[in-house]
Amino acid sequence: MTELLQQAIAQIQQLPPDQQDAIAARFLAQLQDEQKWETRFATTTAPGVGWVNAGNPTSW
Repeated sequence: MTELLQQAIAQIQQLPPDQQDAIAARFLAQLQDEQKWETRFATTTAPGVGWVNAGNPTSW
């Protein structure tokens, strides 16, 4: 774990439980969203898929 993340968690631990849960829920939702985008991006940039291999990136 990075030092910055450790600092953030230490500060979050000082908050009341309901605020901790709210932050945790947002954090987990953000992670899930990032994973979905990574999956979508990977499938659209795979060899043979989309405009990436068309040789002309302005054609999209």
